[in-house]
Amino acid sequence: MTETMTVRRAGLADARAIAATVGRAGMDEAVFCWVVPDESARQACTEAWVEFAAGWVSGALEIGEILVVRDGSSQLGGLSVWEFRPAGPAEPATAADPTRPATGHPTQSTTAEPTQSDTAGSTQPATAAPTRSATTDLGPDERQAAFLERAYGRYAPRMVLVSELIAARHPDRQPHWYLQQMAVLPGLRGRGLGGAMLHHQLVRADAEGVGTYLEASSPRNRALYERYGFRAHGEPIQLPDGGPALQPMWRDPQPDRAATEGRATHSGATET
Repeated sequence: MTETMTVRRAGLADARAIAATVGRAGMDEAVFCWVVPDESARQACTEAWVEFAAGWVSGALEIGEILVVRDGSSQLGGLSVWEFRPAGPAEPATAADPTRPATGHPTQSTTAEPTQSDTAGSTQPATAAPTRSATTDLGPDERQAAFLERAYGRYAPRMVLVSELIAARHPDRQPHWYLQQMAVLPGLRGRGLGGAMLHHQLVRADAEGVGTYLEASSPRNRALYERYGFRAHGEPIQLPDGGPALQPMWRDPQPDRAATEGRATHSGATET
């Protein structure tokens, strides 16, 4: 029997479920483990992210979209956070997810699914303002700093460093979709949930004639993205102190592929 997966765009009503999924999927993510080396501290971070869920999801939806996937049951099995970047330097993020750098969250990828969440991003929420009510009088940079402090505590400087290193290498000459983060629950990896979400967005990018960009946090994830047409975009971004190397990757649009595939199905996935 073929298992049906459903990919759809998330809304604000999904915020708490999204935050909980990010937390469960991200405990073994390479970048998050480097940012917060202590496992108990990582667990505390993931529990705190739920507090920021509404602000994070709202911010992500303002600059892009979040895709969620279900595996045929009522369970939310994974998610991916996509930001649309026009040509030119990115504006400072004003809201984001509980774990990621300035424009997104570090966690990512799955399809043939890697054994860990991958960073095309990472598993932590993308940068987001803690709460609008508590930060009304603050500027974007101050809100970002306040959020990181609340979300990461004494580890916030390490997340700031990840954000700065990633931002310094981000391409800005062409409009593109940026995969900030992708996460799939550990028990559902290897079933194609990540690939279903990736396919969904790549079909859209091809139809729009724009490229796609991400950072892969492991050789296995890099191989996965290569199967979908991504290629290395410069040298890896090496995190210090024995941290992972993040490989920037770019995919040019494939309009012929979009024309032949439409927005149909992938590995039994339906789209809504």
